[in-house]
Amino acid sequence: LKHAEHSKWGQKYHFSDLHSAEDYCKAVPVTEYEHYKEMIPELLEGAKDVLYDGETVMFLATSGSTGIPKYIPESRHGSLAKNLVVSLRSTYTFQMIKDLLFPGAKIFAIYNPAEYEMTKSGIPIGSASGQASADSEGQDLYVLPPEFMKLSDLSSEDRDYVTILFAAATRDIVGVVCNNPGHFEILI
Repeated sequence: LKHAEHSKWGQKYHFSDLHSAEDYCKAVPVTEYEHYKEMIPELLEGAKDVLYDGETVMFLATSGSTGIPKYIPESRHGSLAKNLVVSLRSTYTFQMIKDLLFPGAKIFAIYNPAEYEMTKSGIPIGSASGQASADSEGQDLYVLPPEFMKLSDLSSEDRDYVTILFAAATRDIVGVVCNNPGHFEILI
């Protein structure tokens, strides 16, 4: 609330007057993407202080279950929180998959590029899964090399095909990680 109280959204719901989770639940309705959709073009143009104080540092592109691209704006604080979650997830993965301690062990992480393009105002557009993988420790543990995900001239179909080729050619895969389990069906 503190990092959004001066934004248009924070002013609309009087964030500066909210002091507890209970206050927030009473004041702010449950929302979905459609509630924010009209603000996205403004944010894509580089507008500040719309959903949160300050500027948008990145847009996470997702088509989710609808197949229609959506752009999820990310603030500086959102980016920091995401990086913390990635670090915690990496630590948990190491605890859960003890086989990662063996030489040559690999994780088959299915993810999209961290950045695919830029808005007209110069804000990167990419994927949450790509950002999480790019920020992860131990890149040498992954089947897919980081350089592969930086290639921008591959179609989605070609990227999926090469992903499967890497997986088929890799021995000692001890775990599979994927933010979107539906992607498995596409790969298979």
